[in-house]
Amino acid sequence: MKNFLLFNSRARIIIPISCGVLFIGLFFSGLALANEVKQYEIPIDSTVNEVFFSVSFTPKNTKRQNDAYDLIAKSTGGQSIKLGRSEVSVPEEYIRTLTKSNMSLALHVNDELLENSTREIVVISPSGKVVTPTDKDAVIKQWSNGQYVKIKNPQPGVWHLHVSGQGAFSALAHVDSPIFIYDHLFIKRIGAPEGHHLAQKIEEEKKLEAGKDVLLRVKMSGNVSYSGMPELELITPAGKIIRRYKLQHIDQTEQEAEILLKIETPKEAFRFQVSGVDKKNMKYRRIREPLFLPK
Repeated sequence: MKNFLLFNSRARIIIPISCGVLFIGLFFSGLALANEVKQYEIPIDSTVNEVFFSVSFTPKNTKRQNDAYDLIAKSTGGQSIKLGRSEVSVPEEYIRTLTKSNMSLALHVNDELLENSTREIVVISPSGKVVTPTDKDAVIKQWSNGQYVKIKNPQPGVWHLHVSGQGAFSALAHVDSPIFIYDHLFIKRIGAPEGHHLAQKIEEEKKLEAGKDVLLRVKMSGNVSYSGMPELELITPAGKIIRRYKLQHIDQTEQEAEILLKIETPKEAFRFQVSGVDKKNMKYRRIREPLFLPK
């Protein structure tokens, strides 16, 4: 079910999105460019049916770069898009893609946001081929402050995303795959009078305490340990690894997996991701979308 909430009659929109089959594969945010090229590597495994790259720049004349709408998008792993009125129909496919996920999309529509600065987004396959609009399995759409690239049946291997130009931007990669994270739960252990430990669900994730040990339960779809035990990593909003845990045990069936391990809560904002290899020995990575903010 899709919910569309109009917060402003001038088309500033937040779209809260229900759970679905398309999940974050990569997330970077707030990176500044100054006539340089940022390069990212994205591992695509053999289970991926479709990959969707999107890059959104923040216009120089944006007065409130960190307003509530942008923060909602960032906290859910979503994205904020700035459009001129003539560009409203451009990201239609992008909106349809995000409505399959757990993320929020903030649309800012104002002709003052139009920019024509020199920026370039390039997606390169594992074989070294640059994706172009003439490729039969690719769709590329561009507007003044961003671009998305959708590729069906992508070649397994390491893809490259190159972003060049000036200004702050966010970049995302989503994959449609039977392997994905669909649930998580933080649990704290409390001591009982007889010396045993009881588990207590942390009802609100904003109550996570920095530097404390908690249990993290993760539920995933698909066979995530076909070729060995995966790793769970705590990462910053920009994708830098804070802490890595090599999993020793997973409750795995053919259809799903459950992970339970003790982690130390970071002292900074974080997400978590699960990385491993699929049955064809290709590396996969799946990121849980929400941004956690320990106190």
